[in-house]
Amino acid sequence: MDVISIKHKVLEKNTFEDYYKKLAHAMSYKPNFILGPDYGLCFLKEDGKINFGSRENIINKLEELSLNSPDTLLVPGTSPFILGKGLMGHSQMVFRNGVKMEEFRKESNAGDSKIAKENGLEYEGGDSDKNKFFYNGKKITVEICSDHGKQRVDKDTFLELIPAYDDRAGFWVGAHNDDFSRWALLSDGRSPKIGCFRYNSDRSNERYGLLKAKLLNKDFGLFELDERNVSYF
Repeated sequence: MDVISIKHKVLEKNTFEDYYKKLAHAMSYKPNFILGPDYGLCFLKEDGKINFGSRENIINKLEELSLNSPDTLLVPGTSPFILGKGLMGHSQMVFRNGVKMEEFRKESNAGDSKIAKENGLEYEGGDSDKNKFFYNGKKITVEICSDHGKQRVDKDTFLELIPAYDDRAGFWVGAHNDDFSRWALLSDGRSPKIGCFRYNSDRSNERYGLLKAKLLNKDFGLFELDERNVSYF
């Protein structure tokens, strides 16, 4: 299985057009997954407030892009969005074969209330227990930034997808979920930083592993989920 993590620094001056080029470049490799960072789809108006009105156009463009590789799961990064009645949520959309097939909401509040207030709204978190789906029979869990480490991860999870915007972004395993093996893919928009990880609970020691990228360029890293590519530490 091939997965891509987008390398993208989230800045106020970013435009969807520039970010779209990175996603299209990644899509041309037809991987199984493409993951972008937290706030990867968040763009500002001239007054510095979030351009919530661009959401439908962005969805349309990404649905169209996902047709270029129908088997690819495009997880392009998160964005705040208007829930209605003065409320703001924070979500990760998932696209496949021309359709927005899932949308998962962030639960934790790590600066989200401040962002909502700056935009005249109030933040309302979701239920991270719902942030999972199946791809070709394998369970995938989506953990939006600060949800990672707090969110419950089912023991049959194959892959954790971690869109982040955090100086300490990484892959963490705690005492409550250290008894099963899985992969993890990270895209952090603050550093920016990308990475692919393996946790193998069957090993007696050195259970954490890093994957070497099969391909690395200015836009992304491509990783093959294969034990032969893992360096344990």
